[in-house]
Amino acid sequence: MLPDILRHGTYEWEYHLYVPSFLEYYLSVFSKPVLEKITEINQKQFFHYSSGRSKPSKKTIEKIRNSIHHFASEMYSMHFV
Repeated sequence: MLPDILRHGTYEWEYHLYVPSFLEYYLSVFSKPVLEKITEINQKQFFHYSSGRSKPSKKTIEKIRNSIHHFASEMYSMHFV
């Protein structure tokens, strides 16, 4: 049963993912070469991030996020005939 405070109004969920978690899931969907093309980040760097050998900087995290959002926006706007 939901608390009263959650029964009123509209809510949005916001997900925060660690880069390794994102890569662990999406490397089963997209290959490293595809992610490299989308984000312009070297495949070897993705390997280091996904294995935990290195952590991306805040700037790199933003670049990944912005690139993925841009790609998703392009996909969302497509219409097929």
